Amino acid sequence: ARAFNDSSWAVGTGPVGVEGASPPDYILGTNLHAQTYNQTPSIYQRNVFTASTQDVDSDLPLGITIDYDDGIIIYLNGREIVRRNLGTAGVPTPHDTLANANHDATGDSGTTQDASEFINLDSARSLLVAGDNVLAVQLHRASLTSEDSIARVTLQTSGPNARVLTQPSDPVRYFIGTGEPVVMGQEQEDTG
Repeated sequence: ARAFNDSSWAVGTGPVGVEGASPPDYILGTNLHAQTYNQTPSIYQRNVFTASTQDVDSDLPLGITIDYDDGIIIYLNGREIVRRNLGTAGVPTPHDTLANANHDATGDSGTTQDASEFINLDSARSLLVAGDNVLAVQLHRASLTSEDSIARVTLQTSGPNARVLTQPSDPVRYFIGTGEPVVMGQEQEDTG
């Protein structure tokens, strides 16, 4: 949710992920390989961005492009908007859950095949608020010893004045999933 207090989370440049291969398959802004390898399959990320009144006052759909390795859940202002290869839609997924299977992102093992996916979402009016909004990502690997994991997420408006709201290289707050994210000592089911 937008009110979730992430002030204790680390700040890093995106994309945030895990890369242990040499040479690397993925170019990361923040590489958490040492902190996650054989310890946890999950990383939580939050990107606060600003939507204008013009952005919000549209019945046109938002668009999101995702490219991920291995499983991902994406929330916009606390609402689950995309889930791939991880748990059951609408059901909170614990930090120690493994992704359902391996899923390679663009560039894995040197491949050049584009693995990204574009998804039309609901209208901007139904998903955004004027001012601060939060795009949150819950990223999971398929095994604790997987050498790589990444979430490249781009959120954009549509129509004649379309613009990018978030992109993979944005700075984000992140939490390494060695436990559930908490708020004032209580578990938080949804960090969106």
